[in-house]
Amino acid sequence: MKRFINNRFNLKVIVMSFITFLIKSQKKLYKPALFIFYVQILLVSLFYFHNKGHINKKLKPVIYNTFDSLYIQDYIGYFKDLILSFNFNNKIERIDIQLDFENIVGLDCTRKQELGCKNDPWLKGNLLEGDINYPIKIRSKGDRRLHRESFKSMSYKIDIRGEQRYKGMEEFSIQMPIIRNYTYELYASNLLRKAGIISPRNHYVKLFLNGEYLGIRHVEEGFARELIESNKKRFGPIFSIDEEYGDVYENTIFKPLNKNYWINNNSNLLSESLSVLEASRSNPEIIKTHFDLDKWAKYFAYVDSLKLFHATRPGNLKFYLNPSSGKFEPIFFDGHLGMGYFDNFHLSDYLLMDGSKPDCRWTCTNEYFYRLFTGTPENPNLKFYESYKEYLKEIVSKDNRGNLKNEWNELSNERRSIYREFSGKDSMWNKGLLPHISAWKPLEKRLIEIENLIYESETKEPNFSYDSQKNIIYIKNNYSRFPQLIGFKCGNYKSEKNILIKGGITKFKLDNFGNCNLNQLLYTLDNFKNTKEFKSSNLTNFSFDKELINPIRNLPIKKTFEFISGDHKLSNSINIFNSNVIFHSGSSICLENDSYINIENSNIDIRGTEKNPVEISACNIKKEYANGGSLIFQDSNIKISNLNLNNLNAPNKRLRILYGGANFINSEINIDKLRIVSSNSEDAINFIDSNLEANYLEFINSQSDALDSDFSNLNINRVKCSNVGNDCVDFSFSLAKINQIESYLTGDKSISLGEASILKAKNVNLKDGEIGIVSKDYSKLNIKNYAFSNIRLPIASFVKKPEFQSPELFIENIKPNLGNNYLIGKDVKAIISGKKLTSDLLSSEVEDKLYGNFYGTKTQR
Repeated sequence: MKRFINNRFNLKVIVMSFITFLIKSQKKLYKPALFIFYVQILLVSLFYFHNKGHINKKLKPVIYNTFDSLYIQDYIGYFKDLILSFNFNNKIERIDIQLDFENIVGLDCTRKQELGCKNDPWLKGNLLEGDINYPIKIRSKGDRRLHRESFKSMSYKIDIRGEQRYKGMEEFSIQMPIIRNYTYELYASNLLRKAGIISPRNHYVKLFLNGEYLGIRHVEEGFARELIESNKKRFGPIFSIDEEYGDVYENTIFKPLNKNYWINNNSNLLSESLSVLEASRSNPEIIKTHFDLDKWAKYFAYVDSLKLFHATRPGNLKFYLNPSSGKFEPIFFDGHLGMGYFDNFHLSDYLLMDGSKPDCRWTCTNEYFYRLFTGTPENPNLKFYESYKEYLKEIVSKDNRGNLKNEWNELSNERRSIYREFSGKDSMWNKGLLPHISAWKPLEKRLIEIENLIYESETKEPNFSYDSQKNIIYIKNNYSRFPQLIGFKCGNYKSEKNILIKGGITKFKLDNFGNCNLNQLLYTLDNFKNTKEFKSSNLTNFSFDKELINPIRNLPIKKTFEFISGDHKLSNSINIFNSNVIFHSGSSICLENDSYINIENSNIDIRGTEKNPVEISACNIKKEYANGGSLIFQDSNIKISNLNLNNLNAPNKRLRILYGGANFINSEINIDKLRIVSSNSEDAINFIDSNLEANYLEFINSQSDALDSDFSNLNINRVKCSNVGNDCVDFSFSLAKINQIESYLTGDKSISLGEASILKAKNVNLKDGEIGIVSKDYSKLNIKNYAFSNIRLPIASFVKKPEFQSPELFIENIKPNLGNNYLIGKDVKAIISGKKLTSDLLSSEVEDKLYGNFYGTKTQR
């Protein structure tokens, strides 16, 4: 109040002084215009003073839409890069599009969206990259006027015809850089891709049409198999919002992007995926069970940090079903920094108790969609918010800001190319009058602001009230805009964390900690990095805090689930979440019919011994059941000692494509000894997106493949395969070190390396098999000692998928002498005992001799 009175007093003094000045100066003001000018200054100043907040709120978005930056450092950087752009080594590559006259006329017709154009918008042409000629289909694209302003500036959608791939892509768009707000899209896409979020490949080119230079263009990958596999994922259905029905999530419908492929190859997966998405429009619980919340939390954290909220708009988002996890993941697309003023908005604002969402702007229309993830103030989503906050904290940290700046600087070559063409500011719907400036300082300011908000949430002490009669603590966040995460500790016991929404109340039952009393209790706001004594906090008496009696939440404690020694029969599948799961030595589990054990987000401890291993088997399978038992361990920490698996098969689980009898997904795994016998699945064991440390893995009588790894890192001492129908070791997008590999009686390949995998093996010993080792599709195989006996084809190497480059193969020592008993493509790099293998065969000719055609066998599914 005192401060307000002082302000009013100061204003009064200023006004009176100014009026006195006018009166004294009136005789000197010979010109009436000068007097009027002084009065105008007074009136404008008074108006601004009384409406300062409202004016600034209205003015800032206007300034934001007019200038890329108000920081002098960004303008200094702009002029520096502009000068350097006329004298630098331009590494932007050239591509040429060739079209005949008829197709040029047809393309321009579709650009103008005129009546009378051909029904089929696709036209034929060629794309030249150096000496490589790609036959293409091309059409116009884009909804905004900028896409179609003129023939020379229009945007294209391109499909490669045939087996060739341009930089690994079959489908891509070519557009002016302004369409994606210049290098911001490249920057964000690179960051998200490195963070494990699916993002299209983007790069700049110098575009020529029939020999005429059109300018710098942005190449952006389309949504096809190559996009998913280049992001090290198994191909699954991709969906988008059908914007003909609007972009409000709960009111629209979904459409598959690769519909024909999935109808022909796996229509059940397509229909099940669509069912989940449609159900999510009305059932918030679907998000918790069928969406990968950790991936979405990371996605939203990056988008929030970089103000790329346009990429969260349901109409822009792409929803990818990962068939390995059975959960939907986001695909980053069209972040477009600048689509709205979001300086005072964060995703967590959807959890504010008073319902206010500062400057949420056009995101407000999709409040339901965002709250599917964050939850509501009354029922927040702890799992999502905890991950979201941790990712935010990691992204905006001081150390990581240096990494972000380095990534920013990596695009200086592209920025200089844009500056050199004097490109106008992106004003969303048109080019601005001022030049475009890539502004780092506003982004840096955003990162620091979020860092401060997180610090506030971890240091601002909440209010506590204690009910001594019920032994309950009531907690209220009065100060932190970001929701706080609180946890309690007493001795060796820790509670799970819970969310403190600003203005909201939660409770903690002290009885959960047994004999713990108030003076022994500690609490944390930063995941137990720091703890405070409860007795020293701001504690009030509950009997005097009647206003705290509101809807409240309990803090849960993690459960323990045990399989004790002895026999266990499971006639139905079991699902265990967020638990400590212990398999005791001597426990024997019979999985009847198609039952499976699915464990997620847990600590799994399998405690078998040499004398009393843990046994898990498929048993008592009736004829009407097709598969048999299986295991799915996901998002967990796993420790295995002496585990035997028998007769398992791949699970038949909705929304999933899993090939293993035992499936380990997105987990940290430590194995001492694992033995798998009589596997009936395509893969006896499948590691997906996981990290493995293993001592000994043994496979006996596997119907198809034994050890399969997708997108994983493996460090194994010894692998032993006996009587395997197809491959002993089969890796895709994986990195592995194996000390010893032994394989006997292998029906196809003993070692199969594909899709950019790397394997370093010390000792490889193969006997009685079809094909020894195979390296394909940009994989690198390095073996120190390779011994083989009675192997029909000891070595093969080729390119199977055209989007990949040639593989490499290095063997230091080999016994017996290889001679000419190998098949490699002519572009393969193969060094055996210091000598390079040569060949005149095409990769397609090598492939034609494999997979059961002359060597090996087809995969058993």
